[in-house]
Amino acid sequence: MKNKSAKPFELLLDYEQKSLEHAVKLPQQQTHSSAWSGIGFRLGDHHYVLPVDRVVEVLMPAEALPVPGIKPWVLGLANLRGTLMPIIDLKRYLSTVPTQVTGRSRLMVIEQPGGQVALLVDEVFGQRHFENEDRCEIDLPVDSGFERYSSTAFGQKGRIWNVFDVDQLVTDTDFQNAAVA
Repeated sequence: MKNKSAKPFELLLDYEQKSLEHAVKLPQQQTHSSAWSGIGFRLGDHHYVLPVDRVVEVLMPAEALPVPGIKPWVLGLANLRGTLMPIIDLKRYLSTVPTQVTGRSRLMVIEQPGGQVALLVDEVFGQRHFENEDRCEIDLPVDSGFERYSSTAFGQKGRIWNVFDVDQLVTDTDFQNAAVA
C-alpha cells in the first residue's frame, strides 16, 4: 500500500467539497420588484400617486408670504429649507375649492422648469407599490379639472390610485401663468 501525502491546501479543498455536498440548502429568496412605485396622496375624496422619482421631499405646511397680483391658488412664497419657492394649493388649482389645512396636510415638493414648487395636498400616505396587473380605469369625475392630469390608475385593496401627471401640470400654460389678468 502506497502512502500518498496530500498537500494541506488540497486537503482543505477536499474538506470544503465534502461539506458542500452535505450542506442543507437555504430557501431561495424571492425578490419582489414592483412594476411602478409612487407617493400616495389625497385631494378631497380622490387618491393619487406621483411617481416616486418626481417628489423631492414631503414637508409640513409652511406659512407663505402672499404675493400681490397672483391667482388665488398660489398661496405665496415660503422659505423651505433655505430655498424660496411658491406654495400651490393643488386642490384649488384643479377645482377652485381651497384646501382646509389640517394636521394631515402636507407639502409635496417637486421640480419644475426654473426650480422647485411645493404642492399643498390634503394628506400624504407614503410610498405605494403597484404591479402591472393592478392597472385600471381612472376614477375621477368628468369635466372636474382633476381628470386632465390623470390618464391611468392602479387599483389596490379596494382603492383606486389615479396616477397624477406632474409633467402635464408643470407644462400647462394655466399653471405657468399665475398672474391675475
